[in-house]
Amino acid sequence: QNNLAQEMEHPVRSASVTGIGWIEVGWDEKKFGGRGDVAIVPRDEKFIFTSPHARNIQECLYLIDASNIPRDSVLKMFPEKGPMVPPGIIDVSLENLRTYDDRGPMSSNAMQVTTTTGSDSSWINPAGGGLGLKKSDLVTFIKAYIRQDDGSMRLAIVCNGVMLQDGPSPYDDEDFPYAPINILPTLDTIQGRGLIQFIEGLQEILNNSISYLLDQQRFASDPMLIVDQVNLEDGQLIDNSPGSTLPNSSQNGPGYQWLTAPGFNQAWLQIQEIVTGYMDSVLGRVEILQGENPTGVSTLGGLEVLRDEANIRLRKHIKWVKASLKRIYLLTISRLRQFAKDKRVIRLTGSTGEEEYVTVN
Repeated sequence: QNNLAQEMEHPVRSASVTGIGWIEVGWDEKKFGGRGDVAIVPRDEKFIFTSPHARNIQECLYLIDASNIPRDSVLKMFPEKGPMVPPGIIDVSLENLRTYDDRGPMSSNAMQVTTTTGSDSSWINPAGGGLGLKKSDLVTFIKAYIRQDDGSMRLAIVCNGVMLQDGPSPYDDEDFPYAPINILPTLDTIQGRGLIQFIEGLQEILNNSISYLLDQQRFASDPMLIVDQVNLEDGQLIDNSPGSTLPNSSQNGPGYQWLTAPGFNQAWLQIQEIVTGYMDSVLGRVEILQGENPTGVSTLGGLEVLRDEANIRLRKHIKWVKASLKRIYLLTISRLRQFAKDKRVIRLTGSTGEEEYVTVN
């Protein structure tokens, strides 16, 4: 019921782009009609701040989850102290919005944005709150998990300068309730590396080459008109309309002629093909993994060899995603052990895909 398979798509995509994605594994007591269930929530990587010099989550001294949320949500979570929270946001950058068009429909101050999960999009004013909300409708909500000297976990929740909660973590495993997801981990930071940084330069070359082709084609489709001196007055009437005629008063020359452009250089197409091949090599995109038969290979054995070789790069990436899944599973078991007091039926999937249903508690 926690939709882990769907929710994992967001942090994996973030890890591929920025180097890291985050999943929060908590407990929602309102699920199942008040019986409660594990809550798997993907978090925007912009919202998570870890202690410096931490190579992994075990070395973190603290982890801060900060975002701008509706003030009404704070009032529901903290009915006593919530009304003390002043309206407005402290940091406008703590929103899960991605700009994809900065030209507003009526004003240059508007921009078109979408949420990182793709759940909504809208034209907004950067000075406002986003997606139809005003700044006064949002507040900056901060959850700080802090590792104490004795190894215990402390949770402090602050909203616009008001301390809403400060005490032990609600989870008795004394661990951060988050799982980082990396595609390419590093030895010196928890951030990791994204795949985009390796192809960013190649993509820029590809974009420029396509832009050159479009510009040259545009100029070639509307070339300049050469008009003899005696036809200058009538030459001003040209409008490129189909079927239009233009009188020619010249007795010697052609009177009118198009200045034909040479068109684009065919080498640009070769450059695009080479750059695209480099990008496919870096990203592990090959014909066999896309359901296409490679050129020159027709035997089943040859296809199997190519598929195994192509999967090597993907397996290296998936290995670290599986490590993150293991942490998510352990946190999930910890939540069930702590909070699930009634009998629950859990589906277990084996390594070969077989399913088994077991009753716990």
